[in-house]
Amino acid sequence: MMDFSEKLLTLRKAKGLTQEQLAEMLEKQQKEMLVREQKMRAVFGCGMYAAAIYLIFIAVYAVGHFYFEVWNPSIVFAEFLVATAIVIIVCVKKLSKRL
Repeated sequence: MMDFSEKLLTLRKAKGLTQEQLAEMLEKQQKEMLVREQKMRAVFGCGMYAAAIYLIFIAVYAVGHFYFEVWNPSIVFAEFLVATAIVIIVCVKKLSKRL
């Protein structure tokens, strides 16, 4: 089994690259991988915020329904729309910083 330096040397010889070109190619790949990972983390964080906000919505609905006996579909729908607007605002802010 070849170690990493032997693989790099074999790749360099096979492609006819200089050491500087190979280093630039590897650096470009590392930057692409870093950007991809940052995007994935931002999207995952947005999903986690969305889940938390909708859990708060469910808790508010449960308190209103069971303790205050509020069961008006228009109120529940309005609460859902407010929660959705909050999710959109949070995700746009979070993703605009990262992307």
